[in-house]
Amino acid sequence: MKREKDLVDKDDGHPVRDPAAWPNNGLGLPSSRVEHSPVIPELKASKGVPLQDGAEMWRIDRDGKETLAAVYNRRQQRWISL
Repeated sequence: MKREKDLVDKDDGHPVRDPAAWPNNGLGLPSSRVEHSPVIPELKASKGVPLQDGAEMWRIDRDGKETLAAVYNRRQQRWISL
């Protein structure tokens, strides 16, 4: 079992991920368990990106239907599920 300090990158503070763990495949492209799903590049901002109050998280199903899933509340510093 890894210690908590070993789970965070010492240089940038981001979580350290096992490149073999799903959905990571070690190529910078997350894998999917959905058949015929598109491959989406995984990007990382070196110092993170501050979330603005009211930022939205959308869910897109395989038919392309978009559903608002959550809104970020900056004061509470958490996502509010809808």
